[in-house]
Amino acid sequence: MDSAIVTAMAATLGSLVGAGASLATTWLSQRTQRIRANTEWRLGGRQALDEGFITEASRMAIDALVRSLEKPEQLIALYGILGRIRLMSDDEVLRTAEEASHRID
Repeated sequence: MDSAIVTAMAATLGSLVGAGASLATTWLSQRTQRIRANTEWRLGGRQALDEGFITEASRMAIDALVRSLEKPEQLIALYGILGRIRLMSDDEVLRTAEEASHRID
């Protein structure tokens, strides 16, 4: 084979390998960033949900200590948040939230 052909083939093959590696690296980086962003979004949602539950449960617990719960419909907000916890949180968090809710009502 002619040395010019071998040189051209080596350069072409090297360019293809370099481009493929660059594409693979870019794809992996973007995939990792997307997974991280999704995880951070879910974590932020869970934190807001837990914060809402703690706030509402604390308000209800103080209300129950001061006076008997006169209007059962006051529990609607608490159980609404508990329903969202069922959708987003793991079993241990759900169990703890349900125990807290049952102590209040």
